[in-house]
Amino acid sequence: MTGVNSIDIKAQVPKTCNMCEETIEVKYRCLECNFILCERCRRFHEKIKTVDFHHIINIKDDSASLTKLFHIPMFPCLLHKEENCVLYCLDCEETACTSCISIKHQKHTLENLKTYYLNKTSEIENGKERIEQSILPSLNRRQKRLEHLIIFHTQKYEKAKQKIYKWEKYMKESIANVLENQRVELIQRLDYNFTGTKETILPEISKLKTTKKDIEDILINIDTVMSCGDVKRVNDVRGSLQLQLVEVTSHTEKVRAKIGNFCEKEIGALPFLGEIKFKDIFQMKLVSCIQTKLTCIDKIISLESGIVLLRNLENNMIHKIKIDSTKNTFYEYEKFELDVKDISALNSGDIIFISPDKSDIRTITSKLIDFNHRKDFYDSTTFYQTHPQIPTAIHVSPDNNIIICTVEPSRESIPMDEPCHVEIYILTSSGKQISRFEFNRDLFCFPDKISSISEMICIADSISDYSSRVVTLNKSGEVKWIYGDTSTSVIISDMVHTPLRNLVILQVCQSKLQVLDPDGERLRILDLTNLNITHPYCLSIYNDNYILVGCGANDNNLHILEYIES
Repeated sequence: MTGVNSIDIKAQVPKTCNMCEETIEVKYRCLECNFILCERCRRFHEKIKTVDFHHIINIKDDSASLTKLFHIPMFPCLLHKEENCVLYCLDCEETACTSCISIKHQKHTLENLKTYYLNKTSEIENGKERIEQSILPSLNRRQKRLEHLIIFHTQKYEKAKQKIYKWEKYMKESIANVLENQRVELIQRLDYNFTGTKETILPEISKLKTTKKDIEDILINIDTVMSCGDVKRVNDVRGSLQLQLVEVTSHTEKVRAKIGNFCEKEIGALPFLGEIKFKDIFQMKLVSCIQTKLTCIDKIISLESGIVLLRNLENNMIHKIKIDSTKNTFYEYEKFELDVKDISALNSGDIIFISPDKSDIRTITSKLIDFNHRKDFYDSTTFYQTHPQIPTAIHVSPDNNIIICTVEPSRESIPMDEPCHVEIYILTSSGKQISRFEFNRDLFCFPDKISSISEMICIADSISDYSSRVVTLNKSGEVKWIYGDTSTSVIISDMVHTPLRNLVILQVCQSKLQVLDPDGERLRILDLTNLNITHPYCLSIYNDNYILVGCGANDNNLHILEYIES
């Protein structure tokens, strides 16, 4: 089936049109019906009403599809050897020939074998294309981001560890210096006291030695006088003795000195090196600025494969682009007019939106856009109806569910700072209702933005003309936490969730981003004016770890922020 050249294809092109079965000149093919058509039948075929649109292309423009169409293998019927299978039974999940229908496939759902084969191979090709263009690049980006993240954490770990060692050395040196200074001071005090003690006691010792010698001399004289019989000498010795006795008797020891005793002091509270504080990481840096020449980007929708939809507020034009951040430029595929109040996109690429003051949710299929390039307007179809409630915000969750906020029709007659009747719908991508939460003038004033992740729904609620808050609900519609009040004076123009459930809020008047953790605690604030980003209006997560910021400035008005979170 592969490697077929153009001669083989041309040789196997059918001789007649699939509709009139007369005309040999076949030039077109309907992608939905797989019909080969002539010029006349093409016009009739386009008018046939079906569930989907007829996308008719020139055969010359679709040689790859043509190759596939005319190289379907022939399947001989097992029951009727002379016939080939031309049908596929959806009930029995097997091929069948025309003779098999009356035998074993009566009242079964049958489909043309070529059509079934082409549909299934087309699904495989679409899956392959999605893997090659979206899933694999996304996995590569995630792997690269995680590799950068482990390098980032390793560097932070080593830095913290070296800081501990350095601080330990500093603490040891500081404590050693303190103890050394205390030792010097204590010894100085001991030295001073001991010097004073010596200066008090030593003179007294010297004096006592002199007195003792004088008395000893008197004792010798007494022994001599007592045996000599000389009265004069007796009187002299007697006088010296009396004087010495008076002096000795009158001498009182006057020595007062304190002893220095060192008292050890037990260690009370041991000194701490410090403590380890673990905190969430959220860092952002500007990596690219793009001049789109749009006057005001107020809405951004990021699709798979790096495709982005930008809404220009001035003329309600939607621009489908692909960004080249390395060159600070982009390629525009197409643009079309669409007046929306809010807009989002399903995983299939289908656009889903709400119009001002309308109660219906509308959609435009990606297939319609892809096969009608450079068309200025596309017809939309009703996807869901919320009448009488008026939708104010729409959002597609990471698991491809649709969340819609609605207000009562009389909302304009209620003061802005008073609650109104709000209903929140959660739908599947096919429009089936999963949940519906009703708030009867007891919580919300005017919900105008939605973001969600996991089982958490965050709603930006305008509670006055100059203030907004974030009301976060769980999967049951119960309030989990509220961030902000009238005192904050913050107007929230947009918000997005990161993969780690951090909420990034855009404060339009202050030109700041606030980052909240999953519990509503503020992680950080980024002033966009420091990055030369002015008049920001909208945000979108782009390629897993980037945030697009759309602005109303006339110069660089599409900015790409890279964020690291952990």
